[in-house]
Amino acid sequence: MIKELIGKNCMVMAHRGANAYAPQNTMPAFQKAFDMGFTSFETDIHCTKDDVLVVCHDYKINRVSDGIGKIADYSLDFLRTFDFGSYFNDSFRNLKIATLDDLLNLVSSETASGIMNIEVKHPQNGDRTIVEKLIDSVKAHGLYERLLISSFDAGLLLHAKKYAPDCRTGLLYPGPPDTQNSIKNFLIPPFNLAKNIGAYSLHPVHNLITGDFVHRAHGFGFKICAWTVNKRKDLERCISSGVDAVITDNPELARDTINRLNLQKYI
Repeated sequence: MIKELIGKNCMVMAHRGANAYAPQNTMPAFQKAFDMGFTSFETDIHCTKDDVLVVCHDYKINRVSDGIGKIADYSLDFLRTFDFGSYFNDSFRNLKIATLDDLLNLVSSETASGIMNIEVKHPQNGDRTIVEKLIDSVKAHGLYERLLISSFDAGLLLHAKKYAPDCRTGLLYPGPPDTQNSIKNFLIPPFNLAKNIGAYSLHPVHNLITGDFVHRAHGFGFKICAWTVNKRKDLERCISSGVDAVITDNPELARDTINRLNLQKYI
């Protein structure tokens, strides 16, 4: 029996590591988050041309390196010829892209608890075995009980559950719509869809969070993880509404807000 992943108190997940202090989704960013006491984090993975899982948000490396092109088109060795640090500042010059194994090794050595919320994007080539590779790698590092696989792609999460029925999955719920079809999806919370695919948690954009929304979601048995919550007033609203976790670029502010709101209960 796998233990409960998210407990009673609101959890803070460092978004792509401590990305205010180091380049997002890099080893220094995760190390900094751990040093600050944040053992739970959100990150993203993609698969290279030679089937290595690497840590990066976008399909392409253009925004976070001195290279261009899709991760899926390059081998790991070629990706490591690019600089993933200088865009942030010169002190990170020549920083290399991290593999998932790099990150899992760090987690194993630095933290004894905390959630690894790993987002998997819709596979542009249609190959959903990326979630199988993710699960196998996490199990090999002995960290399976701490894994939460999140995605906007319900089919990808269903594939994960078929491959490993006891894995925890989180259905990401998008932001403001830009098409008529997405307006419909935006206004109707996907509780039934999440239930049908066996999701553990629902991850709505933070501006959808109300006490009623959280109450309804909890009634379906879901944990609620709001993203990406960076302002104090939004943190206060989400935490007061009863969310189970917040993904944030400002984990220190989130921790301070949680502590302050908890203290006010007893004043």
